[in-house]
Amino acid sequence: SILTGKLRLSRQPTDLWSIVVHTEARLHPVAEERQITIHLEPPAGALDLEADGKLLEQAVFEVIDNAVKFTPAGGHITLRGHQEDTADILQVQDTGSGIALEQLATLLKPFTQLQRKEELGGLGIGLALVRGIIEAHGGRVTITSAGLGQGTTVLIRLPRPGEHAIVYEHGTTEASQGAGSSSNDHTVD
Repeated sequence: SILTGKLRLSRQPTDLWSIVVHTEARLHPVAEERQITIHLEPPAGALDLEADGKLLEQAVFEVIDNAVKFTPAGGHITLRGHQEDTADILQVQDTGSGIALEQLATLLKPFTQLQRKEELGGLGIGLALVRGIIEAHGGRVTITSAGLGQGTTVLIRLPRPGEHAIVYEHGTTEASQGAGSSSNDHTVD
């Protein structure tokens, strides 16, 4: 199971940006109905991975779907793809309801739901599922928010073919004062 860390991947050549474009097309009617603009910023080159495309699509769908759910009418979502030397990156940034610091620490754990005014349902396993899928691929998920009402950014980093897994400490939480900024930028890995 994904949540227990015991997951069998069926890795094949996969283009991460194609998954993003396909997922945006699936969610576009919902975003349009809610008067939310989705802006695509494609990468300069292909985001080629050796990955389980179906599972990766499930993770990408969950992240973009959350952005649509928690962004109010008139809001914006930006889907940005780019490459680094050893990783392909997907950044999903929204102008939605944001996340309080005390909630960031538990956000990627199973059965965690944020306390929000909106009653949107769900079991609270979505982002834990995303984390499980991305970690199974040797990747990393980072969620940042400047606080309630300040939007959220989800960053997915996946190792490029031939690269090692992205190493990090499990369960670390960091809160730091932004340089030259009056708002806190809170990160959960």
